[in-house]
Amino acid sequence: MGAGRKARVKRWFPTPGGIGVGKRAQQRKGMEKEREGMAMPRTETTAEIEEHLRAVTDAADPSFLHRLYWEQNEFVRLERFIPQPVIERCTREVDLLEGDIHRNYVPGHKQGGSVSYYVIREKAAAIVALYRSEALRSFLNRLIGGEPIEWCPENDPHSC
Repeated sequence: MGAGRKARVKRWFPTPGGIGVGKRAQQRKGMEKEREGMAMPRTETTAEIEEHLRAVTDAADPSFLHRLYWEQNEFVRLERFIPQPVIERCTREVDLLEGDIHRNYVPGHKQGGSVSYYVIREKAAAIVALYRSEALRSFLNRLIGGEPIEWCPENDPHSC
């Protein structure tokens, strides 16, 4: 750097939707105001999501999948396993959570982001229903055949 020139430093500051920088954060604020007026259509309830998952898990052949899981070094790929209505509902909720992403940036390495479980629990019932589905958990327990799968505690902000 030449004499008299200051290094350019980005200043991070909190915004209602998370962490922001300059104009981008202001644009996000405007998008949040627009989003506040949009209500997410409630086409699938938590109980309906559980019913969808129970239907696909009951239709699966657990002994075949369990054997396949171990033959493939603890890996099974199930195409179109999650029913389309569940995927569509979760996708809508992901879009609604965009303003709540806490962005992080490690210079020279990567950019990332996360949304607190508390926010997800408040705004994204389908995502929580998918994560906490007893039908899905029972299916996965039968698939792996080992120690039971445990959910993260409700008070863990990184849960879900």
